[in-house]
Amino acid sequence: MLYLCNYFLFMHVYTNNFERIQPVIFHSKKITVLRGAVFIKENLPEEIDRVTQLMLKRLKQENKLHIKHVIAMVFSVTNDITAKNPATSAREAGFDVPLFCVQEAQFENSPKACIRLMLWYAGSIKHPYHVYCEGAEILRPDITSKY
Repeated sequence: MLYLCNYFLFMHVYTNNFERIQPVIFHSKKITVLRGAVFIKENLPEEIDRVTQLMLKRLKQENKLHIKHVIAMVFSVTNDITAKNPATSAREAGFDVPLFCVQEAQFENSPKACIRLMLWYAGSIKHPYHVYCEGAEILRPDITSKY
């Protein structure tokens, strides 16, 4: 669990069944939230690795992110993605932050084979670049048409 108090971030840390609050100091008064999405071609672990790591690489490059300032990430997946958790792919790519993955609600005409991401970053980004790639550009043409 994350708390923002007086521009310091506090995180609940659970170790050996004991809970404590550990301060995580970021020298920033602003938290930026970045979004992204990708489609997978096949429900295979290596495909989930590929598209997840591509999305993270582009977010990092386009926004000039420092990996140590990433606070947390939440992934969502459609119910047809079962081969691997994209949060595991992010961890394997070097993101040692709180990671979480949820299954999206099912709605009529919702896209299939979709991984979405919400990333919290300690820092101000003047013009945030949200990454929708590998076919996911259709989800947010209002954002992707600007780039």
